[in-house]
Amino acid sequence: MTEKFKRVDYQDIAPRLGSSCMPEDLPYFTPEENAFRMEVREFAIKEILPYVDEIDRNRDKELTIKIGKKAAARGYSNQMIPKEWGGGGRNCTAELIVMEELAAPGWVAPAYLVPTCTFLAMPLWMHGTEEQKKNIMVPLLKGEKVGGMGMTEPAAGSDVAATQTTAVRDGDYWVLNGEKRFIGNGSKADYLLTYAVTDPNARTGQRLTAFVIDTRTPGFEVVKDFELMGMGGMALSWLRYNNMRVPDSMRLGEVGKGFAVAMGELDPERAAAGGLFIGPMRTAYEIAAKYVTEREQFGTKIGNHQAIGFRLADIYIKIETSRLLAWRCAKTVDAHKPATKESSALKLYVSEACVSVLGETFQMIGGIAFTKDYPIERFIRDARVYTLFGGTSEVQRMIISRAIMAQAAKWMR
Repeated sequence: MTEKFKRVDYQDIAPRLGSSCMPEDLPYFTPEENAFRMEVREFAIKEILPYVDEIDRNRDKELTIKIGKKAAARGYSNQMIPKEWGGGGRNCTAELIVMEELAAPGWVAPAYLVPTCTFLAMPLWMHGTEEQKKNIMVPLLKGEKVGGMGMTEPAAGSDVAATQTTAVRDGDYWVLNGEKRFIGNGSKADYLLTYAVTDPNARTGQRLTAFVIDTRTPGFEVVKDFELMGMGGMALSWLRYNNMRVPDSMRLGEVGKGFAVAMGELDPERAAAGGLFIGPMRTAYEIAAKYVTEREQFGTKIGNHQAIGFRLADIYIKIETSRLLAWRCAKTVDAHKPATKESSALKLYVSEACVSVLGETFQMIGGIAFTKDYPIERFIRDARVYTLFGGTSEVQRMIISRAIMAQAAKWMR
């Protein structure tokens, strides 16, 4: 018997199967938030979905940037920054919604938005001077410029204290030397937030200083863009700084306070990042749900077989658990309360749930999911890095356990 359906994609299921993503099934969001969700979803269906396979196939970084800039210009840049400064003027909950809806068709717009509007624009908003915000942050948020963050190095991944890039004061300038690796938007960026050691003899929290560098500065070098397993349209770069002279006016925050700059935006970053992981697993779930209600084997719909039906139930639970954890974390950030433990728990659970759910939907759909007729294989390739970037699962468990131990010590006093 010939397969009845060539391809089931996001566009085919989003308007029909509402069991995980329609406003009536998301009562913990306000009517205004759900209306905003549908607005962003419409943009994703029209402006992202038609290009995701092409971008993945051709590794088209230019088209990725173009779509990301269009999303920013439409007002879907950082929702936690006021409108008058180029942001969305809403809150972390709105940012969570944006990330989920834009990531649901595939990793395209977030490849631009996360490095530009989160990793760079958020620290600028929190620590930047008036001039830095006006001349750098606003163009980033309006989709006029491309940004990124240079933290990871060949010898410094999870251990930020092992940073080897140096910045030496020379009058009104700082001379930077070193390398950064796995930098999103690195080769395409107009500006990069970077961290360098300014006092190698200081204690860990005071060794680093943050700088915003203009990539046109002499001495800035792109070593290469890595060829990636997934996220075909993302420029993930290896960079080198060779005696690069950066004016002191491009320093972000105080000298020796780079670690505080880096840590200060992690709670809202991770709170909103939950949407990046919920989006693709939601789409995969919707596709699988449709498939198992149409595909027949052994005389019945395969969803009626307990082995498949139970898988579907487990996936639903993981998605809804992820949603509630993300919602709770975003609301904590919106209330201006510390959310370090909560945001780490969110990042850990939802990234691992996403990898798990995609594997389960792959197994449920079967052989056709191994082909490019279905987007599941693309989602799987894209998602494998989710448990690494933004802090590995192991680091998140460390943060959570230490926070619990600190709380327990207070209780015992």
